[in-house]
Amino acid sequence: MIVIKYEIIDNFLKKEDFDALKKIIISQGFPVYYNPHVVSKEDTNLEDLNFAHILYDDYMGVKSQYFDIVYGVLIQYLKPTRIIRSKVNCYPRTSRSITHKFHTDYKFPHKGAIISLNTCNGSTKIKRQGKIKSIENRLLKFDPSEPHASVSCSDQKCRWNIIVNYS
Repeated sequence: MIVIKYEIIDNFLKKEDFDALKKIIISQGFPVYYNPHVVSKEDTNLEDLNFAHILYDDYMGVKSQYFDIVYGVLIQYLKPTRIIRSKVNCYPRTSRSITHKFHTDYKFPHKGAIISLNTCNGSTKIKRQGKIKSIENRLLKFDPSEPHASVSCSDQKCRWNIIVNYS
């Protein structure tokens, strides 16, 4: 028997909060940076890439001028006691949906949240748990020390999400 260890919350943010966040991030003015490997340098698939914007890293602190805006919206909903890492991911459209390699974010149990900024046929797979579709304003809460993988989209220009590792 498989025990489901994740939670999905649709319409996670109030519409006005979500729309404001989405307008800032999915814009020509929001910088995202090329990452030639989604998980590891061993990945040789030419479609295995993404763009990311690090908002916060536990070791380096605030890494983005956008951190306060994103954190200001999310803190009232997630109520973290500690942020470990937070970033925005942008996965470009691929000719078909590509499942990236399964990985863990950190080796210790902690909380994770993925907020989808757009609806597409991309998703997140959690090993032995299933596939969670990317639906606009959907929150996926899970333990990212469990193996999981991102899946690119083929029906939109990009798959956009915000991830937060926290306790």
